Amino acid sequence: MYSAAEELDRKVSETLVDIIKKQTGGLMTTNEAKAAIHSVFCSVMGLVGVDVAELLEEAMNTIEKERPSPFPLYMKTANGAYITVSPDTSARKVTVKIMASEYRTMDYECDSAAGTIKKALEVAQLLTKQGAKRL
Repeated sequence: MYSAAEELDRKVSETLVDIIKKQTGGLMTTNEAKAAIHSVFCSVMGLVGVDVAELLEEAMNTIEKERPSPFPLYMKTANGAYITVSPDTSARKVTVKIMASEYRTMDYECDSAAGTIKKALEVAQLLTKQGAKRL
């Protein structure tokens, strides 16, 4: 039987590993991972053992250095249309919203989380080549 302190240390460690796996696997954005790690940090700091506290501090410091994801990406075309490119790695699709004289939505289905990000970047590059500017 584990003590409450040992069980808390185990749960916090498992949660950190889960967050990191999701973020590195493309299922969670860098900003979502930052928020999740910060929430765990604020919730349990001072309640966990020294080793887990050091692990938490290292995770906080490491995630703070990560570059944030450029998505959702907001753009404006030369014609004055506003476009939003939003990849959803868990649903494996890219949603493109176009707001001009009328509102349209286009969805691109993808095979993987990495493929979703790749497709979103392709859409953004195509729009940029066509003269769209990032907002």
